[in-house]
Amino acid sequence: MENDVDHKTTPQQPETAPVALNSEFSEDDAPEEFCCGITREVMVDPVLLVHSGMSYERVAIEKWLKISKKCPLSGKFSSIPRVVENINLRKAIRNFFEIRR
Repeated sequence: MENDVDHKTTPQQPETAPVALNSEFSEDDAPEEFCCGITREVMVDPVLLVHSGMSYERVAIEKWLKISKKCPLSGKFSSIPRVVENINLRKAIRNFFEIRR
């Protein structure tokens, strides 16, 4: 495998466009588990780092894995780190903001 990131899990378009936050709610209202451990922002395309079980924004963890084989939060090492879509988390984030419109 020429790159350690599993490209079988290519980014897919979310089922709906990211929800625009209305003025009454902000990303600060989102639960911490909706935020990427690298960027600290609410994730739009969350993926699961398989060997650690932690979720990150896809772009952020792919950049991270180019320089380190360790999970940024847990420190767990994998010689071939793999990411997979976290569909349930993406739906939970979308639903959280949709009900607050």
